Amino acid sequence: MDLFKENRAVFHLWAWMHASDYEGVTVKQKDHETLIFMYEDKSATLIMRENGMHEEWVNDRYGDMHFYLHYEFKHYPLAVSFYRAMMKELTRKGTVHKERVLLCCSGGMTTSYFKMKMNNYLALSHAPYSIDAAALCDVPAIAHNYDLILVAPQIRYATDKLRETIKDIPIDTIPTDIFATYDCAKLYNRIQDLYNKDK
Repeated sequence: MDLFKENRAVFHLWAWMHASDYEGVTVKQKDHETLIFMYEDKSATLIMRENGMHEEWVNDRYGDMHFYLHYEFKHYPLAVSFYRAMMKELTRKGTVHKERVLLCCSGGMTTSYFKMKMNNYLALSHAPYSIDAAALCDVPAIAHNYDLILVAPQIRYATDKLRETIKDIPIDTIPTDIFATYDCAKLYNRIQDLYNKDK
């Protein structure tokens, strides 16, 4: 075994063993290249490829990525520092949980534009919401990933049908004056009102 492979093998074992340095973290080996670390509702993945390329990332329970690194394994101490940065992010307390809101229209085009504007608005406001967009036909298959579904006014007719199909997620219609003008402030207020009403 050459020194490069030996160092990779040592790092793999070191990463596994040092997961116990972080209280509440569990680790499992997915395959000979991949370790997965779990903490509360987040997970971190460390892939150590045979060609020396490493990838590390941290996802929350919705699959949103909070940390990502891609690097060549050349210096053992540097790989250790990257590992520690990944684990710090994985176990970081006080991560703001973002409620996920899905906007839907007939084909997903107009809601995709509104989604982009809303996410920019929410980022500037530091609001705890994340907006996605989808075509109406895709909603039943992906609804479980969201906390609230908002239907565009031009397919208002589909709201009752969606409520029959999707029982455990609040579904509402976006008022025409908000949707047609892409009024982010008003939609944000409506989202807040719907969340408060649901609670």
